[in-house]
Amino acid sequence: AQPANAQIANGNLVVLRVGDGNTLATDGNGFSLVELTTAGTTVQTIVIPATGASSGLQIVGTATSEGGLSVSGDGTKLVFTGYSTPFTATGSLSGRSAAQAPRAYGTVDLATGNYTFGATFSGAGTDYTIAIIRSATIAGGNIYGAGSRQGTVLTGSTPTVIQASNIGTRIVQSIGGDLYYSASSGTVGIYKIAGSPTTATAPTAFITGVTGQGTDAFGFAISPGALSSSSVAYVADSTIGIQKFTYNGTVWSLAYNITTATGTTGLGVDFSGANPIIYANNSSNIYKFTDTGSAGAATSIASTSGMNAFRGLAFITPVPEPTTVLAISAAAVALVGAVRRRWRGEPVLA
Repeated sequence: AQPANAQIANGNLVVLRVGDGNTLATDGNGFSLVELTTAGTTVQTIVIPATGASSGLQIVGTATSEGGLSVSGDGTKLVFTGYSTPFTATGSLSGRSAAQAPRAYGTVDLATGNYTFGATFSGAGTDYTIAIIRSATIAGGNIYGAGSRQGTVLTGSTPTVIQASNIGTRIVQSIGGDLYYSASSGTVGIYKIAGSPTTATAPTAFITGVTGQGTDAFGFAISPGALSSSSVAYVADSTIGIQKFTYNGTVWSLAYNITTATGTTGLGVDFSGANPIIYANNSSNIYKFTDTGSAGAATSIASTSGMNAFRGLAFITPVPEPTTVLAISAAAVALVGAVRRRWRGEPVLA
């Protein structure tokens, strides 16, 4: 029997793996979220139901641009997309209409490991009909999808095309309260949309047109905090591998390429230490690279043993637990009270 899901630990990796671990169908496949340590050891496998009305999700086994994985803006959920069962008609899932193979999103709660079916992307011009759905994120209580033809789309009670400037969108993320997405059409690169809009909003080019930049951007990560001359960004580009960009306060520049096998799509970065640690994957390997300030080769920490099954990747960023935050707050209040009592000459109890 499938073991019960458990909390996904801070500081671990999660990769979306399509198929059953042994075979890949030519079209619709079930998939799992696999939690691993940063050494590549499997912790647990969370199987996403492949069938069932308003519960089952599948993706196309041969489409490596599908299966993107992101963390919700509030840091509590993993968000992903697929095609909602049951299906009608035949042929490629991405080639079927939204009525025949509805595009939808799902989530896994980081605290419990439990899966929840979200909703379908539905509404005229917002449902990715006869198009690929690649990723989604949750920001400001809104659900945003990314894929081909419709660009970046808001689902929910009032589905809306947020942007159609880049219709070949890959990975959409919520970072610092704003939306970012990677694009493979038009001017390739990373784009930003301020806030969590519910109406059409023009994107701003963020990392685009940089000399040496790749031509097929997927997963990306930006160093935390306000943009400054010390900011860095990493982008998984399927044509190159991993690219590092630095910001001088005005423009982004390509620092160097971190070499891996090509086909890199998923990416997550641990920025907590003195040197960022980058994790990225193509369809058959997960790579690790510690950035000490110069180019080098990433090493493989996990493999699908010849299967082209890996898709999106996420690094679970360590954040203070609610109990820790409350304890810190209580300690701060106690300290202020003690200082006030001492200042008034009152006894301070240990």
